[in-house]
Amino acid sequence: MANDIVSTSAKGLSAVVVEAYQDIAQPSARQVGLSLEALTKIVLSPVDLLNFGFQQSKEWLSAKIAARMSRTPEEYRVQPNDNIRLAALSHIAQSNDTPELRDLYAELLLKAMDTRTSDSVHPAYFHLVEQLASKEALVLVGLHELNREALFREEITPYSSSIGNSGELSLEEQFASFCTSVLSPALSQPEIWLTNLCRLGLLTLQSVGEAIFREAENNRHGYRPPAVDNHEHRILEFTPFGRAFISACAPLASSPETPPETAKALD
Repeated sequence: MANDIVSTSAKGLSAVVVEAYQDIAQPSARQVGLSLEALTKIVLSPVDLLNFGFQQSKEWLSAKIAARMSRTPEEYRVQPNDNIRLAALSHIAQSNDTPELRDLYAELLLKAMDTRTSDSVHPAYFHLVEQLASKEALVLVGLHELNREALFREEITPYSSSIGNSGELSLEEQFASFCTSVLSPALSQPEIWLTNLCRLGLLTLQSVGEAIFREAENNRHGYRPPAVDNHEHRILEFTPFGRAFISACAPLASSPETPPETAKALD
């Protein structure tokens, strides 16, 4: 009898939490905040919330696994390690309403299921993704797709305030301009994203000074005495760790049957 009461209560709580979660999953509800009742119900049943989030993503994830594995030769298919599989499933369950992050978690799981790419997936990557804003993740993937060593450059000389690869924009302005091109003009956090990506060790902003001796010169403007010009070069690029991370998270650029790193190894 007691067990029946506990079971009934648990089912009732689960139903209430699911209803509350459905309410807050709507963007409009998140904007105006939560009622105390809804917040209390959610806090008291995190397991139900995770289960609900996974159930919402289960069909989506099953389709992605089936699609990728159908293009993966059987001899390369492998069961992912539990620390990867469980981390992927729990993070996917928590990101039902942030598809940009959910895609990255799923890609890590899919690469872990292929022996040709499984070594590229590190358990720490899941905790890096969770520290990204959804739009920030899209920008990071976009930077990866630029496929170049130096993402942005800036040179500061005595004769020009800054000359970068996007006209006369500072490195920070170039990054913000790129964010706008990937997303939309209505952006307010490129500076925070740049700081966060550097903080996580994914990007690095290097600054190198250079002193150039300039000899004395006579020209139509008159005599110019010898001088030393100071030049500053600023470069934004992926760290080796950051490049490995985003390569593991980002969708395969080539055919799933032959990932780029695999093709190179087979040559």
